[in-house]
Amino acid sequence: MYRLPYSNWVSFAGGGVCRILPGVALRKVETMARKDMPAARERRLRRVAARKGLEVRKLERGPDRGRLQLLDAELGKARTSPSREHPASFTLDEAETYVDEA
Repeated sequence: MYRLPYSNWVSFAGGGVCRILPGVALRKVETMARKDMPAARERRLRRVAARKGLEVRKLERGPDRGRLQLLDAELGKARTSPSREHPASFTLDEAETYVDEA
C-alpha cells in the first residue's frame, strides 16, 4: 500500500486505488485484470479462431443481438452452438470453449 503524496488516495500494488475518508475503514478496491475484460477476451478469441480457420462475427440485430457467430472461413457456413435457445450463436464463454476444443 502506498499513499499518494498530497492527497487522500492510496494506491495498492495489485493496481487498485482507494480514497481515505474520515471515520471509514481502509479497504482495497478490486479491479478486473485487463486480460479478463470482455473486449480483450473477444480479440483473443478472434486471433485463436483465425488460426483454426474460423471467423468470428458479432451479431447486431434480432434476438441474438450481442452474441457471437462462428463461421467457417472457407465455406462461410455458421457453426452450431450447444445452446437450444440460440442454435446459431454463441456467448463469449461458449465460443471460447468451442474454439479451444476445435
